[in-house]
Amino acid sequence: MAEFDLIIKNGLVIDGKGDKPLRVDVAVIDGVVSGVGDFHRIECVSVIDATGQIVVPSFIDTHTHDESFLLGKGDPLAKLSQGVTFEFVGSCGKSIHPTNPKTVSLLQNYLGPALGGAECDFDWSDWEEFVSAHPKHNQLLKMASFVGHGSLRIAVLGFENRKPNSEELRKMCYLLEKELSEGCVGLSLGLSYPPGVFAETSELVTLAQVATRLNKPVVSHMRSESNSMVVAVQEMIEVARKSGCRMIISHHKAAGKNNYHKVHDSLALIEQARDEGLDIGVDVYPYTAGNTSITALLPPWTLSGGIPALLNALKDIHLRSRLQTEITQDCSWENLIDAAGWQGISISSCTHLSELEGKSLDKIALSMNKDPFQALFEIINITQGQCRVLVDDIDEEDMCFVLSHPLSQVISDSTDVIGKPHPRLYGTFPRVLGRYVRDKHVLGLVEAIKKMTSMPAARYNLKNRGVLETGAVADIVVFDPEEINDTATYTNPRSYPMGISAVISSGKLVLLNGAPQDEITVTPVQV
Repeated sequence: MAEFDLIIKNGLVIDGKGDKPLRVDVAVIDGVVSGVGDFHRIECVSVIDATGQIVVPSFIDTHTHDESFLLGKGDPLAKLSQGVTFEFVGSCGKSIHPTNPKTVSLLQNYLGPALGGAECDFDWSDWEEFVSAHPKHNQLLKMASFVGHGSLRIAVLGFENRKPNSEELRKMCYLLEKELSEGCVGLSLGLSYPPGVFAETSELVTLAQVATRLNKPVVSHMRSESNSMVVAVQEMIEVARKSGCRMIISHHKAAGKNNYHKVHDSLALIEQARDEGLDIGVDVYPYTAGNTSITALLPPWTLSGGIPALLNALKDIHLRSRLQTEITQDCSWENLIDAAGWQGISISSCTHLSELEGKSLDKIALSMNKDPFQALFEIINITQGQCRVLVDDIDEEDMCFVLSHPLSQVISDSTDVIGKPHPRLYGTFPRVLGRYVRDKHVLGLVEAIKKMTSMPAARYNLKNRGVLETGAVADIVVFDPEEINDTATYTNPRSYPMGISAVISSGKLVLLNGAPQDEITVTPVQV
């Protein structure tokens, strides 16, 4: 009679905790690691020979916008094929909950570009209600959720550009506490996006205090990642200091050539704050281009009434002239056009104008025989704002500095959309292990694995995950260190990685040599 369900033999095991690699076997029974040692003489139902390969905990992606998977769209194999078996949605202040029937249409329009064409009624009130409506069996890709600050604001006061009154702030705190106590992973901020951008620091401190009381972190897309990036970091340190929260600064970078190398200053500030006793960290994706909604190219005040109000306002030729002047001359807001230039911004997903996908805005303007501003306004109008752009504005040397820093962990910031998604959807984790560990020696293999496994598990209180030890959940990846790499590119983003021979989720073999071994399922979970 077999003693175990699965044994992975002859591999070099990296346990995720930063310990020295060991050539040992890993045994699994009932979805749990039952031992790490010598099991060559033990009978087993299934055996994976990992000779010449690395065996690690599967990867935890703590910053995504992959809600489309939960709504029955997109390609969840994009994440599983990288070795990701657990991920978080609801990042950057944008979650599909809580909902308010009076403002739900604003929330739907706001999230539309990130939902991959998924259409649904948003007929749930909170994350617990959403989770309860989904089956719990066969949890191959598990997805937890943040509570988005922007979504809280929409539920309580829509897109209004003002400070909430005391009753409105109380309602926001009540909704946040309810969601966090019922299994959401933390509070996410999106402070360069409306309506989050309209919040004062005092509002953030009050909400962060709720998260602190429930031992949940605050994760922040800051007000600025370009000209005012260092000031934005100082604001997050202030929020952490006044609230006592654990703070993670999202996709840390310094965007735009004028700001290159400021990450050295910002990380020095964070190190000083940690010396004070504050718990602050950062995360990073291994690419020089970001991905966002096309409406993020406009000043935040243009969305003070939501996308419908913006579309109506763009009909006014005088407002268009004002926007052109403001975008050209004002860098007090997160001005992505200033940071990347028209040539550095390209259309990635555009349902109504798919012929524009992959093209930069300067070339699109030329083909439309318009100046870039009028071309931008026209695209927003035709697509109803449901369009996403790639913004190439990060220095690779800076990105490598953040990636190698002891306080950083790896994330994808992925979104599966119609058209051409950012290649990080398919390539993030193998890209780190191939390009930046093996080829460029930016960081060591053991360190990189820790940034993808035990570090995020510890930061977000995921018990018995992110490590290979007895009693841990059997989420495991087997890969060839000489072959692992991403193959997804900006022009061909839907391409699976290479070099991963097996992915195991909760003891179930999901992928073997790239081939699915079970029906791919996605399950929302509470933590």
